[in-house]
Amino acid sequence: PPSGNLAAYNAYLQGNFQGARGGHDGLEKSFGLYEEAIRLDPRYAYAHARLAQALMVDASVFLSGEQFKAAAMRAQRHIDAALKLDPKLAQAHIARGQMLMSRDLDWRGAERAFLTARQLAPNHSDAISALGQAVAALGRSDQAIALQHRAVELDPLDVPSHYWLSIYEAGRGNLGEAERLIEKAAELQPGAVQGTA
Repeated sequence: PPSGNLAAYNAYLQGNFQGARGGHDGLEKSFGLYEEAIRLDPRYAYAHARLAQALMVDASVFLSGEQFKAAAMRAQRHIDAALKLDPKLAQAHIARGQMLMSRDLDWRGAERAFLTARQLAPNHSDAISALGQAVAALGRSDQAIALQHRAVELDPLDVPSHYWLSIYEAGRGNLGEAERLIEKAAELQPGAVQGTA
């Protein structure tokens, strides 16, 4: 954390752990832990960005209507805070791109946000995986597959990258590879509802 507060860092790491567990319960637990990290260190841009991401994953998978809108508004406040604290933080631009995809359905805007994140952190597996999702939605499946393969190469334990790559491979008719990838995702995170943690 910016202040060097180890209690804030510990809360942040626990938030990551809970969020990675998947499911509504894990995500809800992560909210409180990220908020604790921010309370202990108000300049913790990374905690703001990760809280925004967790809120949008939860909203996209488990919420609708007014609950979705309320979660998105809350996430937007944390994205704004993260970008204000650190405009060059790749994770903040990833969170912004996810908001553009989930709330606004603005795939081109999301692609620009993810490209910015990748420019700031060229080997950031989250940025590469998210960029793959955006270009897939824009119809560029070969590029999406290449990006997801790179994300898996950079972080072999990342469940969402395996999940999205399995979808893209299935869409191309590579069902054996898709099955292998989804089985790997299930092995890595058996309790996951889907691969968007």
